[in-house]
Amino acid sequence: MSGFKDYVGKVWRGCETLFMALRTTLPYMIGASNNYKEVTEEYPDRVSARMPEDLPPRYRGFIHNDIEVCSGCRYCSDVCPIDCIHIETEPGPERNVSWVAVFDVDHARCMFCGLCVEVCPTKSLEHTREYQGSVFRLNDLVQSYGRGYATREMKARWSTEQKARDARAEEQAWFEQSPVGAELRRRMGVPEDDKK
Repeated sequence: MSGFKDYVGKVWRGCETLFMALRTTLPYMIGASNNYKEVTEEYPDRVSARMPEDLPPRYRGFIHNDIEVCSGCRYCSDVCPIDCIHIETEPGPERNVSWVAVFDVDHARCMFCGLCVEVCPTKSLEHTREYQGSVFRLNDLVQSYGRGYATREMKARWSTEQKARDARAEEQAWFEQSPVGAELRRRMGVPEDDKK
């Protein structure tokens, strides 16, 4: 008899937990809940028509690069776990400054983790509020920000400009160390520690 009693007790507890679960989900299923919404939304959503302004403040949309600020350090491509950022650089117009010839972001592969944005020392990378990436070809999701490869004329101009900068810096250093420069600074009232 105790076996039948245990069986009925287990069935009763099972029904009790089932009704407790249905008490939560049943109003949602029939639309009687206050927080009811459609489970499947059509694209584009005609009801709410979400706009980028409706998104949360720290939303991670497509990545944008301000190429004028980008230094080409490649920290972003090194930290990217799926290698969706491709960068090619050349020596730039000044010493220790790179010319970013190619900077491509493949949004089809990007998982929007934000590591590249966080590691960028110049803060040229940022997440936009754009999220709609409906295209017919995957290649259309590759965003190019590079400046293009430097031409021979550009490299020649950079070389002459760099030589002129080096000559001016050399003259300035010589003038600061010469006795004439020291006398002029003394007459102008420039302290010794302020010379530049």
